[in-house]
Amino acid sequence: MLRLRVAAKETYAAALGLLDGQTAIDSLSLRIAIRRLDPSTSQPQVVVTTYSGGAHCCTLTAAITQQADGSWLPIVVGQEDGDFGYEYLDPVGDGYSVLVSTDGSFNYHFSSYAGSFPPNRIERLAGSAIEDVTRDPRYRPLLRERLRKMEQDYGVGPRNEPNGFLAGWVAQKALVGELDSAWRAMLGGYVAYPEMFSITICAIDKRVWPKTGYPMCPRDQELRVPFPEALALFLVDGNYITPEQSTKVGYDTVKILADRASAIAIATAKYEERMSQTWYLMTRAWECVQASTPSSPADAIRFDRANGKEDTVHVLQSDETGKPIAVRVDTPMPGNLVSLLTFYRGADSCERERQRRERELENLK
Repeated sequence: MLRLRVAAKETYAAALGLLDGQTAIDSLSLRIAIRRLDPSTSQPQVVVTTYSGGAHCCTLTAAITQQADGSWLPIVVGQEDGDFGYEYLDPVGDGYSVLVSTDGSFNYHFSSYAGSFPPNRIERLAGSAIEDVTRDPRYRPLLRERLRKMEQDYGVGPRNEPNGFLAGWVAQKALVGELDSAWRAMLGGYVAYPEMFSITICAIDKRVWPKTGYPMCPRDQELRVPFPEALALFLVDGNYITPEQSTKVGYDTVKILADRASAIAIATAKYEERMSQTWYLMTRAWECVQASTPSSPADAIRFDRANGKEDTVHVLQSDETGKPIAVRVDTPMPGNLVSLLTFYRGADSCERERQRRERELENLK
């Protein structure tokens, strides 16, 4: 239980149970500090920091701060990777600390965690809100200092993942007004398509991805994106640069996204048409999966015939044109056994059968 007293009077009390909403308090490393974060309050803030444990995760910070009416309110400041959390610095010497961290969205995006060099983020507490003040001119010297540290750290380590460094470095340079020179340097130093961290997009819309298991873009529909284009889009999306700045360095992100959307729409229509003629099988777990070996009833018949077996074929269902959409292939096996494979043309026909079976099972309960 956290109890807060001001002038010997208890003004706030709360259980410290679940700062992160899910982790029991006995598994957390808990730190409590008194810090001046908000210049509008007469009293400093109580900062509570918890660490869940585990590699790169997760430090959650909350600040209990005084409101205008004298009451105290807990504010979730944010979650950071690692076990250190925020830095509390007063770079302008006004007696109030800002919260300095890094942008975790860069981690693992262009390189491994160890190879990532995320740019800095500077925030401050203002009433009940956390404001991003990274671009406040007063903090530019701090950003330049961290830029030098970033370059120094990269210079003394192995340089086997340049894209991870360059992504964060260009972002940090953009924050201090040096995008153009950084972009030119990046163009001369990046790796085109790194083996593990090549940026890809899916050529087809997510709504037509295979519906079984964890939704993933089909491997034959993945398209690799050149690193400079991927970086330009990422920096615009993260508000490190504007679309106009991106266009100036050679990447009109508005046009890129429009062209990409048009290409995806065309590719999705073609994919849907092709997949509507593709054969599917239903697993014992009642999941519809694309048939591969064999890939169709005809493929199964040819294979069995080559091995001296003559199949019996049953057309279970046809469409309005008479084309079979559900076909069972019975293959004779030793000992008067029969192997049964039922093929469904298109994922929709397989899905309809799966749902029918589920309804039958539900009616038996």
